[in-house]
Amino acid sequence: MNLDVSLFERLVRNGLPFAQLTCQHRMKPRIADLIRPHIYKTLTDNNNVKNYKEIAGVEKSVFFISHEEKEEMVDKSK
Repeated sequence: MNLDVSLFERLVRNGLPFAQLTCQHRMKPRIADLIRPHIYKTLTDNNNVKNYKEIAGVEKSVFFISHEEKEEMVDKSK
């Protein structure tokens, strides 16, 4: 069923018209840098994101947390 292929990729592969983001307006540039080389090679940052303040009490804008706890399954159908 090719569940590992995104809807966007299916559009492109089948020659259908598509639009791709060229300028982002929400992420700090440091966060956008994580996806730029892999997904959006030509993605630029709007000037407003360059002026975002740092979050008080947080040392870095990007960090990863390693944990051993399994996620809880939630059944929202009930």
